[in-house]
Amino acid sequence: MDTKQHPDADAERRLTDGIFGLGRPLPPIVRRGMRSPQRRPEEDAEGKRGGQDLETGRTGAAGGDDSRQREKPLQEGDCPRLGVVRPFDRDPNHRARLSPRNLAAIPEEVGGGAGTIPSLTGGWVDGAPDQQGMTTAWLPLPVVGDRSTQLQERGSNNESQPSKERRLDDGDVPKQAPDTSAKDWISNAQDLETISTSDSTKRENDYDELERISTLEIEEDFLDQTEYDVHRNRWSRIRARYPQPLAEFLATAVSTYIGLAGSLTEMTSSNTAGTFFTRCLSGAHLNPAISITFSLHRGFPWRHCIIYIIFQLLGNICASVAAYAVFNDAICRFDPGLTPGGTGGAFFTIPQPWVRPGTAFFGEFLASAILVIAILALGDDMHTPPGEGMNPFVIGLVVTVLQITMAYNTGPCLKPAKDLGGSLGALGVGYEDAFRGGWWIWGAWGAVILGTAVGAATYDASVSVGGESLVNYGWPGRRELSGKWRRVREKALSLTLPLAAASLAYLNAKTGLSNDWALLSAYIAAHISLHRTASRDTLNLFYVLETHALHPTQSQHAFLIYGGKSWNYGEAYAEVLRWAAWLKDGKGVGKGEVVGLCMVNSDTFVWIWFALWSLGATPAFLNYNLRGAPLVHSVRASGARLVLVDEEVTASFAGEVGKELEGVEVVIVGQEVLGEVQGTRGWREKDEMRRGVQMRDLAVLIYTSGTTGLPKPAVVSWQKARVGAGLVARWLPLKKQDIFYTAMPLYHSSAAILGLVSCLMAGTTLSLGRRFSHATFWPDVRRSKATAIQYVGETCRYLLAAPPSPLDKQHSVRFAFGNGMRPDVWERFQQRFGIDTVAEFYAATEGPGGLFNKSRNAFSRGAVGRNGTIMYPWFALQMLIVRLDFETNKLLRDEKTGLCIPAAWDEPGELLFRLDAKDVESKFQGYFRNRDASNSKIVRDVRKKGDAYFSSGDVMRWDREGRWWFCDRIGDTYRWKSENVSTAEVGECLGRHEAVSEANVYGVLVPGHDGRAGCAAILLHGAESAVDGQPPELSDKVLKSLAEHAMGTLPGYAVPIFLRFTRQMEMTGTNKQQKHVLREQGCDPEKVSRAGDRLYWLKGGTYMPFERKDWDEITAGRVRL
Repeated sequence: MDTKQHPDADAERRLTDGIFGLGRPLPPIVRRGMRSPQRRPEEDAEGKRGGQDLETGRTGAAGGDDSRQREKPLQEGDCPRLGVVRPFDRDPNHRARLSPRNLAAIPEEVGGGAGTIPSLTGGWVDGAPDQQGMTTAWLPLPVVGDRSTQLQERGSNNESQPSKERRLDDGDVPKQAPDTSAKDWISNAQDLETISTSDSTKRENDYDELERISTLEIEEDFLDQTEYDVHRNRWSRIRARYPQPLAEFLATAVSTYIGLAGSLTEMTSSNTAGTFFTRCLSGAHLNPAISITFSLHRGFPWRHCIIYIIFQLLGNICASVAAYAVFNDAICRFDPGLTPGGTGGAFFTIPQPWVRPGTAFFGEFLASAILVIAILALGDDMHTPPGEGMNPFVIGLVVTVLQITMAYNTGPCLKPAKDLGGSLGALGVGYEDAFRGGWWIWGAWGAVILGTAVGAATYDASVSVGGESLVNYGWPGRRELSGKWRRVREKALSLTLPLAAASLAYLNAKTGLSNDWALLSAYIAAHISLHRTASRDTLNLFYVLETHALHPTQSQHAFLIYGGKSWNYGEAYAEVLRWAAWLKDGKGVGKGEVVGLCMVNSDTFVWIWFALWSLGATPAFLNYNLRGAPLVHSVRASGARLVLVDEEVTASFAGEVGKELEGVEVVIVGQEVLGEVQGTRGWREKDEMRRGVQMRDLAVLIYTSGTTGLPKPAVVSWQKARVGAGLVARWLPLKKQDIFYTAMPLYHSSAAILGLVSCLMAGTTLSLGRRFSHATFWPDVRRSKATAIQYVGETCRYLLAAPPSPLDKQHSVRFAFGNGMRPDVWERFQQRFGIDTVAEFYAATEGPGGLFNKSRNAFSRGAVGRNGTIMYPWFALQMLIVRLDFETNKLLRDEKTGLCIPAAWDEPGELLFRLDAKDVESKFQGYFRNRDASNSKIVRDVRKKGDAYFSSGDVMRWDREGRWWFCDRIGDTYRWKSENVSTAEVGECLGRHEAVSEANVYGVLVPGHDGRAGCAAILLHGAESAVDGQPPELSDKVLKSLAEHAMGTLPGYAVPIFLRFTRQMEMTGTNKQQKHVLREQGCDPEKVSRAGDRLYWLKGGTYMPFERKDWDEITAGRVRL
């Protein structure tokens, strides 16, 4: 190079040396044929402005003005970006640049000083080397004054007219600031702070004018930049336009990779301590929470913030994949299962199993708040920040300290993009549990972003005095706010509203927000109502009926429809008072007494029930299907001295039962009793008879089904009755105009509490059927104009078994509510009868909790419960599925700790409900007068020593989508060929065969074989009409079709070995299948034949008759299954 043409030979030598040295950044070079940036063609032609001419290779002043300093010709290796302002750095609205101390610091020569409001639209300007040899500096480009004057000055090429506020022209060298003393700068700052109040309004107008002028300047700069970009390739133009996001991507990727590499090195070398020191190191933003905080509290543009977050996420994904590629061999050796508790913790954060969700959330919140306070303090030059270059070191030190002190519980995360990017990268390489639960959204993002926002607000409110702080802004007036809100609203309606609606719909589908909100709001409202009534001492549900009956309009609303008659709330209240008077005066029923009710569904059942409550007594609902010893046991277990019996079931109390119940008054409620009651004048018992009850006190006795033994009376407390009914009424929801139809027996909690009492709580109408029958079900629904129906167990299967009718969809039902609908029936039931929504629930009468699933599509069809992101912490805290030994039906425990082993995602295990270990009865009141049976349902030492859980006795599984699936009752699941077989899943498969009406699957013992072989009792379509008490003969085609269907859809070990064809399925009173009798008879052909059924076995790819000779062959050990 010709150093004579350069104004500073030493500077050029330093610049040239830098090209080959790595001690300083490499300068950009000019390519041959490139035009000078920021040059306008008309200016080259007229020669009126100083600039550069690449054709002649010389520079000079316009008009031959030699007074300006000559510049050397641009050659290859020189920097062409003279005066270029990068568009991404432009931010005319950045409040931090308009703070008083920044205004005061701008020299007068460039349009600054106290009392002046320049347009600080500037960028990184490359110019001639200064005295220190630096070629790049941030230069504010001021524009002050009247808009027309500015435009004239910018459009004029006459340099003879001096302008105090002139922008730098192409080729100009930035002026050095005058040697202004600190005293003058302080004086300027003081002058600015003492501006009179009358000038404040003018300043606000100047800010508005400033924004408009700056917008024009940016547009002109973009035009200049576009002319320059013509000579660059596409990537260089992108890089020049967005330098910060690309730098953010590279910095994030590098820092994250270093952290992952350090963590994986320590983990795979059996030393996990290094993870505390290598995560979350950040030198720039590198963190969505920091970018969002700067946008909220420091005026960082939101459009830039979004770009930053995208590139941060991409950087973290790339770093995760790269780290896995480098450490793949070590990971496979140390953690072949790719578990979260193994190497997964290096890629994403998961709270420790024993850490409660609230504790984990608060830990992340607090750590993020501390981190952002430290970052803002380092950037606050008003409070003696550390020296230049020390910020990354100090931030890294703060992060390290946070990791050491707070990493044990959750990580901590601190960087949402690192956690999400790491999770996505880990998911892509095989970590299936990368998104387990909802921690990745409510912890890694929610807690961190909320913590940084609150931390920044705390710092600004406590320490910061700069104008860039939200706390120190001058708040806009009402008129300005109104105008801004109108513009934002119009823009949102026209542009952002459709996008927001689509985003919310996707977010709702992904996280289940609406599902969780419906359940959570209903739960909270039910508990608020419970505690309010408890404080008023009105827990007795008789007061709810009385409130409706005494209301001037609600009293006329229909309460009960039965047998073609209807009673409004006022009439129902009058009937209840008549029965209460008859029970009090005629039978001496008083407060605290238990009275048995063995009645079929009827209006009388309801009146007696509430009459007992009005007297402060307790009803005990007896199953009217019971006979003999179970019936006697049920009455004796209740301790009742008086039993009211429906005339229809009088025979059940005759003979031996009557003798066994000597001392118990049995009253048959027939026409004689009904006549007495109608002639009785009703009266209301005083409140003292109903007062003084607690939430856990007995409200009603409801018996278990007795499928595994004698029925046990479960205590249904006032708390359970009120919360259960109130939650269902709000969750469905039941509206005042709804009519809820049920033919399920009122002696069961589904119809009594979640049916009738829910209607009472909602103030709606109950339509009651006497018994369930598929022949009368839909006619009753149409006649009562019901909008909701209730099912239990196999009710919907029986409705499907009825012949199709043109009237199948002629009804007003909008949802079906109940429990026990099989997945193979679910979709067919909805399609045939046109039911939009199925509201399935899971609960036990004595249980302390339940699950709920409102399904309108295939996503949750068949599930007994569902939770989304919001409810995940609650479900994870209150419920637990633990591993089970299916041979012994006992919980599996860790050999070292003695604690239960939690089941993995989608792994079947027993469902447990959390109890208060110090006060178990607050949630679980157990069985009435049966402490041993109550204690048998309590499991200790589950998650930690001394805790307590309720044993549901049901095998469930919970998948990653938040769906809960019922598998079996414990004891129903059996083992065959060393595999666990779910009777529910096998029954669902067989039930989908076109010839099968119903399948009841169970395991049977086979001589000489381990475990239990599968056997299915099959009810074929039309089998009920078989003659001679025997199921019809089966064709070879049907038998082979059944075998092919089972073998084609089930694993080999789950295919039933035996099929038992029957003409009537044994059921409980609540339409649930009986299994214990079938298991006792097993696969002995003589026992099965005596019961009137036919037995077949799988042989040669089809089912063939199983006879006595085949049984003898198996017993002798000559045949292996």
